[in-house]
Amino acid sequence: MEQKKPVPVGVVLIVIGVVLFIVAVFPFFSGTDRFLNETHTVSAGYHFWVSYTFSGGNSIHIDFTVSGGAVDFWVMDEDEYNHFKNGEGFNYYSSPSGPSVSTASIDWVPPQNEKVYFVWDNTGSGSKSVSMSFSGSYTGFLPDWARFVAGALGGVLFFAGLSKVLSTRARGSPPVPPPTMPSVVVEEKRFCRYCGAENKRDAVFCEKCARKIG
Repeated sequence: MEQKKPVPVGVVLIVIGVVLFIVAVFPFFSGTDRFLNETHTVSAGYHFWVSYTFSGGNSIHIDFTVSGGAVDFWVMDEDEYNHFKNGEGFNYYSSPSGPSVSTASIDWVPPQNEKVYFVWDNTGSGSKSVSMSFSGSYTGFLPDWARFVAGALGGVLFFAGLSKVLSTRARGSPPVPPPTMPSVVVEEKRFCRYCGAENKRDAVFCEKCARKIG
């Protein structure tokens, strides 16, 4: 069975270098991540909260279901949350907030670089079980230092691979020696001047008539 030839190292270095260079020039990335998937029991007269700081101006998807009734759902910044927990008047984001909510499935774009509080407030009687799930789509760019490192490393690997490929081609295959021709030995003959018989070149007497020919 014929074995596959390994990919030359120079070609591998060139490919890696090109990929890193593309990452440096076009450092855009995106994806979806679920960052909350929990269930909590909120007793009557109490509230449960989570807080996040978002960047990039990307949307999040909020899902939650309340078992045993409904709760007030408030979304607010840190200052307003402090007013809320101290029993003072507070402001909230009109979307996605709402009073007496038993289920919700909301897409929302949170403010950038600001700590946001999500509050489930049980103002009714009896405990409520809240199953919540947050997921977010994110897009962004690599920071400048990462772009610089990727570009520099990509350039080094690309030119190192190119140099290796060119040097390999310049060396080429070792020269093939020309075929050796067999040597031909031509044996000279001596003919007898008396009888015409053929004799060896260094013969002194004819092998046929025995006369002296040397």
